[in-house]
Amino acid sequence: MSKFPEFEDEKEARGFFDTHSTIAYLEDTEPEQVKLSEVFQKSIQERREKKQPITLKLSPSHLRDAKRLARRKGIPYQTLIQLWISEGIEKEYRKEQAS
Repeated sequence: MSKFPEFEDEKEARGFFDTHSTIAYLEDTEPEQVKLSEVFQKSIQERREKKQPITLKLSPSHLRDAKRLARRKGIPYQTLIQLWISEGIEKEYRKEQAS
């Protein structure tokens, strides 16, 4: 796998990850255990309650890979997929705003 690049500043890192996938660098990272504040935990729970379930068909290989990557990160695979969707939507909005 690729070595995780070093950046001079946050702006350089943002520019890099706007055009590169983080998946190639997962092997270079370690899962991080984070203690969440009670306020933040409550906020997460409230957002969970407002989510609308959907049916999404994925290829078996994509699902298998998502589960494997999620285990490495120490999070549920559904959370990882939601994160990817959120990142993709954000990226598209940024592209629109830049145009």
